[in-house]
Amino acid sequence: MLRIARGALPSRVWRRTLTTKTENPPYHGPLAGPARKLKILSLGAFGMVTSMTPIIMMVDSTMPLNARIVMCAALIGTSGISTAAVGWVGAPYVSTLRQRGDEVLEMETSTLFLQKRVTRVYDWRMFLKGTGRAFAKWELAEEVARRPGEETQNGEETVAETVDAGGRIVGRWIVRWGTDGRGQCRGEGQIVRYFNVHEELL
Repeated sequence: MLRIARGALPSRVWRRTLTTKTENPPYHGPLAGPARKLKILSLGAFGMVTSMTPIIMMVDSTMPLNARIVMCAALIGTSGISTAAVGWVGAPYVSTLRQRGDEVLEMETSTLFLQKRVTRVYDWRMFLKGTGRAFAKWELAEEVARRPGEETQNGEETVAETVDAGGRIVGRWIVRWGTDGRGQCRGEGQIVRYFNVHEELL
């Protein structure tokens, strides 16, 4: 299983020492299956509520039209909010994590509509840190500093990328370095910034 270096992330991740093998056995999120089923169930419920709305409006009933409109709006709103909540909670969940070489981490997540997203962080020791976001453990850092002894140079570089199932880049995390050796990061496109992993399994 992956072995993360002590001190790399401000959490309980550093239980072992990072190896320098080309590729370690991948980590698999134990709740990936249930999370997928929950998304399917939530989307199915929302679709069912939405499809029933015209029937409720057209069927003959003693209920006044205004009351039926309010009821349908409440049903759609409640189902929509719960579906959005499932998407927000499940978006950072990492189903598969791989270490590519010594510096690259590759994490697979999925959108609410079950679209695969793979995010590669090219220097995870520097650009991944603990997060305060609920239902996530790591995030891409907004501010970083060069390591002692590293060359300081102005400019920008891509430090993480998110690709879709077809390998098309849909988002980037970019750092702009200053002459003082500090970097400010920003996202472009649909970059996945937050990640939820079971640290005790790493």
